[in-house]
Amino acid sequence: MYVVQPGDTIQSIAKEFNISPEKIKRANDMSNTLIYPEQVLILSKNDKQIYIVNFTKVDTLINSNELF
Repeated sequence: MYVVQPGDTIQSIAKEFNISPEKIKRANDMSNTLIYPEQVLILSKNDKQIYIVNFTKVDTLINSNELF
C-alpha cells in the first residue's frame, strides 16, 4: 500500500516502485489517473486480488473474525 503525498502522480509513483501506471490503475479499479493526497493506493506487481479494510477516526478496532 502507498499513501499519496502532495505532488504525486500515478506516473511518479509507478516509476518509484518500478511498476506500470496501468497496473496501479487496475489494482485500484481506477478509470483515470486522478489521485489526491492521503489517498491509499494498492501497489501490486501482479494481478492478484487484494482486500483492504480502511478505518477512519470514528471506527473502532474489531476482531478480524467478525469481518467475514
